[in-house]
Amino acid sequence: MYYELYIDVFFLENFMMDIFLLLLTGRLVRLHAGIGRVFLGAFAGAFLTCVILAAPDLMPWLKKILFHVFVNFVMLKICFQPEEKREILLSWLFLYFGGFLMGGVLYVLRPFARSLSLFLFLAVAAYLLVSRVWDLAVRLCGRGEYKCLVKVVKGEKTLHLKGMLDSGNRLTDPGTGKPVHIIGRKAARALAGEEAFAGGRVVVFHSVGKERGVMPLLELDQMEICTGAGRRRRVITIRRPVVAVCEQESVTDLCDIILNVNI
Repeated sequence: MYYELYIDVFFLENFMMDIFLLLLTGRLVRLHAGIGRVFLGAFAGAFLTCVILAAPDLMPWLKKILFHVFVNFVMLKICFQPEEKREILLSWLFLYFGGFLMGGVLYVLRPFARSLSLFLFLAVAAYLLVSRVWDLAVRLCGRGEYKCLVKVVKGEKTLHLKGMLDSGNRLTDPGTGKPVHIIGRKAARALAGEEAFAGGRVVVFHSVGKERGVMPLLELDQMEICTGAGRRRRVITIRRPVVAVCEQESVTDLCDIILNVNI
């Protein structure tokens, strides 16, 4: 028994699947890469896979090592350019985890693929399904809350606060339409003194146990939101942000400011 392999079809299938796997890996590990690097990494992976498969004198065990270590490392290096050992190992593990998830979906859908074009369509569907399920799982496990560091500035006063992005905070300044963040009275007092509580503008809110409440609004000069570390560090700068001052001295025991999800 022998199999006839069309190298062009094999390359195209590998190229497309590598694109989806790299996109999924970046989503799982939260590493960012431009679409050009994703395509380049996928092309390198598919090309090297074809070269190794076509090499006649390589031992089977050596081919497996090259497939699972060398090719995947080259793909990840080109796509995400990881520098730390932890990033390299994590991205390598999640590349296989993403492949396991997509492989399970494609195993179910593969009997319906009668042609290459239909298979690629099903691969897109598998990628979208796995991505949405993963986002939902992360959201449920984290309850829609994400921790970060926040620097707020008003005049000559600067504070470094522990922040939390809460999917439940969708408050909007009725006068400007800007997203409204929530800080405690202690932080507001340190930034603006009693002016923080004497402003004319307010925002109406609804919460559990309080059907209608009012919080005074305070406009700051600048806010910097920092997430991640190392290569994954991201800083979002917001000019003239609007914050609402809650009734408590601190918003919660775990954070000093609740960020608006609409940022």
